Amino acid sequence: MGIRYINYQDRLENAYCGGYALAAMINLFDSSLTPDKPYGKSIYDQIQAIQRTTLNNNRKCFIDRMTRYLHDRNIEGTYSLPSSVSIYAKNMGLNPRVCYNESKLKENLVSVINNIGLEQFNVDDLIGEEISLIVSSGIPVVENVTNFSIMNSLALVEGGMHWIAIGDIKVASGENMYYDPESVGKPPYEYSGLNIVLNPFQ
Repeated sequence: MGIRYINYQDRLENAYCGGYALAAMINLFDSSLTPDKPYGKSIYDQIQAIQRTTLNNNRKCFIDRMTRYLHDRNIEGTYSLPSSVSIYAKNMGLNPRVCYNESKLKENLVSVINNIGLEQFNVDDLIGEEISLIVSSGIPVVENVTNFSIMNSLALVEGGMHWIAIGDIKVASGENMYYDPESVGKPPYEYSGLNIVLNPFQ
């Protein structure tokens, strides 16, 4: 997948990775698409449109603070929540399911929340709100997952701050091919506790 899909982010100083990673998976599933389609920024914009209509409570508090944190560092856009990405994937007919490890996800979110200066914030409530929205949207959820390299999935890495895509194409070593919106290489990734598994178009 990382070989065929070449539409990398326009610039590194943005938070569009969720859109570009999902665009890479759509490209992988649809052989009729040219290597630069669909455009990742367009996917990101549609994910954010969903996110704006569903933000409330702890999720809104988190995104508002995250957006200020990113913009203070001249980074365009904002974080794409797992619920927003998975709802968009469902709307696209990709039949997503969310696989997560609560303790790992919580560990990473606590670190993120400390980094962005969000005080007196309940991480458990944020995770609960996300999972509740995902389930109420008709998307299956699998708990206590420990495997990061789930084929045909979007994965949270880098402390839960970055989305990458994992395809079903194997390289000679038997490893899965990765698509990272910020790199043409394959740096070592640390699992952040959540994957969105996708199914090819039926």
